[in-house]
Amino acid sequence: MKKTRLAATLAACSLAGALLIGGTMAYLTDTETTTNTFTVGSVTIDIQEPNYPGNGSDKVTDVFPNEEIPKDPQVKNTGHNGAVVFTRFEIPMASVRIAADDGTAGELKNQEIFGYKAANGAYNSIGSGWIQLEKTFVDDEGNVVPEASAKYARYLCGYENVLMEGQTSTPVFDVVKLANLVVDKNLDATNYNAIANSVQNINVTSYAIQADNITGLTTADFNDKMEAGKLNDIYAVYVKQSGDVVSPDADTNPDQTLLESTLNITMTVDNTHLKLNTGKAADATAQATPKIAYTGNGTAPTTATFTSSKPAVATVDASGKISAVAAGETVITASVTNPDTGKTATATVTVTVIDNNAVQP
Repeated sequence: MKKTRLAATLAACSLAGALLIGGTMAYLTDTETTTNTFTVGSVTIDIQEPNYPGNGSDKVTDVFPNEEIPKDPQVKNTGHNGAVVFTRFEIPMASVRIAADDGTAGELKNQEIFGYKAANGAYNSIGSGWIQLEKTFVDDEGNVVPEASAKYARYLCGYENVLMEGQTSTPVFDVVKLANLVVDKNLDATNYNAIANSVQNINVTSYAIQADNITGLTTADFNDKMEAGKLNDIYAVYVKQSGDVVSPDADTNPDQTLLESTLNITMTVDNTHLKLNTGKAADATAQATPKIAYTGNGTAPTTATFTSSKPAVATVDASGKISAVAAGETVITASVTNPDTGKTATATVTVTVIDNNAVQP
């Protein structure tokens, strides 16, 4: 949720004095004005999943029981104010039997058909830094219902540290796995038809509230890791201020399969210290290689746009080739636009150029 403070301007009043001299009124006056300018902050977040293969990829279609899929939702603070962040994820449920490790089929009941786990953790465990605050069962409309009739198991987790500008949380979890479903077409045609060839959604939604000036809480409350009780108190403030559990400012898009639309880009440069006048042309060039991770309904972007902050130091062409021009330092930026949201994701690398003919200090 975005929270802002209004800008304000303050002006000091003028001071005036009077002195009576020899019947003549003389005025000693002084006027001083000061203006205080306040910059309006912002709280904005993005969900990123750098290892998720993308909706529609071979890795998320025709999934088999016990197959694991990389899925690592994490929250990045893209605003200018510290934020307390929460993530809610929903695991689809169905009336199925799930086999135990020894192959024995369990009872037929309405239950979660995906498991999730953090790196190096057991299944149905969340990542380091996250605290599970509640678990409820909901229908397709998000209404709380009994477990036996639920369409999703809904988990709410809070991040125990304030997320400052530019910081990214650890993943809520790293992998999801389709349960070892036991669905026999001949013996259980109804449930077989409901599961086979179906599209199952794992919905992920993240929320944020500014970490400063929350009613009833002080800055000291955020200096250390927050426990479940404190996170629940803050989430209650968020709900009251948003007017609903799902705020219009929440980073969510429920129309995606397995994950809402996200875009992330990273970049590597094979040589960040270029040299001029060495006698070897290769010393003055480098190659930038971006890696784009996208999930969404649109056409996945495959190329990035490159820019150099100081073309007089080094230029970069459309293919990412960097060419040294003069001694100095420049920042190479790779940009790509999310076709669903129009938001731009960027990655930067600093490149230094040295001229061997220059006089060294």
